[in-house]
Amino acid sequence: MAELVFLEKSNGVAHVIMNSPPANAMSADLMEQLNAVVGQLQTDAESRAVLFRSSLDKIVMAGANLKDLLSLDEKGFREILPERPVWKM
Repeated sequence: MAELVFLEKSNGVAHVIMNSPPANAMSADLMEQLNAVVGQLQTDAESRAVLFRSSLDKIVMAGANLKDLLSLDEKGFREILPERPVWKM
């Protein structure tokens, strides 16, 4: 699996950088990697803020990659979605 999400930390700010050209569309792989990085940040005492950004010019995220997400069966979709999304904790 390609690395689509990078984490950089600077001065108490965690930068979550998405890199999934051409438009950072939310695919199963991107969602899984975002969940993993956000999960890491939950126990990070150094970071006081989180900034989501893109490595692409003029775009942060286009939305869902419907072709990718619709190709998943129910089990596959549930595997990429945590029972309780980490960003709601």
